Amino acid sequence: MRAASLRERLEARRSRNPSDPHVTLRDRLIAAHAAAMAVRPVFEDEHPDNPAYKAALIVDNAMWALIAEVLALPAPSTLEGLGVIGLALALQVEGALAGKPWENEDKIAAAARAILAVTGTALPSAFTGFGNEAA
Repeated sequence: MRAASLRERLEARRSRNPSDPHVTLRDRLIAAHAAAMAVRPVFEDEHPDNPAYKAALIVDNAMWALIAEVLALPAPSTLEGLGVIGLALALQVEGALAGKPWENEDKIAAAARAILAVTGTALPSAFTGFGNEAA
């Protein structure tokens, strides 16, 4: 009887076609990443007091804030939502495995790779890699 009740609840949940709030942030996350990657050269060419540098910093900080927003959401209940978590994790540690990673970046990258593989989520074209890819 308990098993039948559990089955009914699971089927009811499945039929409701659940959606995660993460999914609505996916396109914004990809756009924020593309914008941040487009301004990265400014950090190498301009002085921090330069208005162009400050504008680029605003763009870059917007991406980091969006990543934090995605990762602060409750755990997803769909593969699509989980894919957005994997994407956010990947963007968080992009390039971090070049040289010696800090605390847990290698573990975060491994989790991101696994999530992206399981969910079939592609990385954005502007993604530069984790930093430890084979040449």
